[in-house]
Amino acid sequence: MIGKDKVICVITARAGSKEIPGKNYKELCGTPLINYSISNAVGSKYVDAVIISSNCQNVRNVTQHLVDNVKVFFVPRPEELARAESKNESALIHAAYWSEHTIKVRPDIIVNMQPTS
Repeated sequence: MIGKDKVICVITARAGSKEIPGKNYKELCGTPLINYSISNAVGSKYVDAVIISSNCQNVRNVTQHLVDNVKVFFVPRPEELARAESKNESALIHAAYWSEHTIKVRPDIIVNMQPTS
């Protein structure tokens, strides 16, 4: 939370990269890339909820132990929002809607993190 504003962090990790298959869960120093983003988001004192938005079962598998954290959630992304031509903004809107209606966190601020950044 920043002031009175609720903050969610959405980590967008769709399956199907043509350049580097499986890039979101490739390991760096023994840790899947996406886990670095999750750990940093969880560590922020400003983030109220961390949402992993993905259509990839492998992403779900490598992040499952982190989803047990009180503020980390895996949100299955519909395939129509996970195509190569899909807009990232659509996934963010989907995650915000899910957050408001499922965990009752209505975001005022949405932080988008990429697993590979």
